[in-house]
Amino acid sequence: MENNTYFIDLQKKEELARLQIQDNLFNEIFRPLPKLFVPKTDSFILDLACGPGGWANMIAQMYGIPTMGIDISEQMIRYARAQAEARQVSARFMVANILKIPWDLPDQQFDLINLRFIAGLVPIAAYENLLEECNRVLQPGGVICNTEACFMSSPRAPYNQRLSTITYEAMARAGLIYSKYDMASNPIFAEILKKMGFEEQELTPYIIDLAADTDIYQPMRDNFKMSSYLLRPFIEQTGVCSLQEYDEIYEGFCREMSSPDFRAHWFLYSLSARKSS
Repeated sequence: MENNTYFIDLQKKEELARLQIQDNLFNEIFRPLPKLFVPKTDSFILDLACGPGGWANMIAQMYGIPTMGIDISEQMIRYARAQAEARQVSARFMVANILKIPWDLPDQQFDLINLRFIAGLVPIAAYENLLEECNRVLQPGGVICNTEACFMSSPRAPYNQRLSTITYEAMARAGLIYSKYDMASNPIFAEILKKMGFEEQELTPYIIDLAADTDIYQPMRDNFKMSSYLLRPFIEQTGVCSLQEYDEIYEGFCREMSSPDFRAHWFLYSLSARKSS
């Protein structure tokens, strides 16, 4: 995979399985479409870094409008295409690196561009170029939506807090986030989009209750365990801590998350903005 910047090895089958779980979870939690966007029969939607294509396929099925997903992983795209064929929906998928600009796409082709959880793959130095390219392929009056996690609050789970701190610092060292204290990128996106003339910015907050007695707890717990384990090579590469220390923290984190007393709130939000007409 050319110039892959994703912080987990996309060749691992475990990551495909994890992203499928994550896709399904967040498709249920998040609004399907931002409030600023009203779908029409001739709308065309682009999903950047689409992973296994769950969102693009869901939108094509729910609204009967065409979507396109782009991802650098051939494995992800093969799975997304198979799902589109099985569902018989108007969703197309293309293997491409979204950081290799310009994209092989015409000007002003899309009415909505969706980005979700790109902090793990888009360096902060590439934000402006990425959003400028989004602007190029977006119709006048079109909408862009970026959804990202901010942080998790778990006051009685010290291993979970430490694991989060290590992950943030590693991502900051790798140039993937601005701050070593949280993952929030939308304040920067909002600033860039405003300078580019985007209008009607809208924020949609999400707070996920990860208490052990909630319905979503178990799949989220499994998602976090798997992603944190798959981050080991990235943590070693950035030198934030030794693998021995990380593994000890990870084991403590797994014990905490498996406790019937586990309590945490995860904060995320979407930023939507409309391109001027």
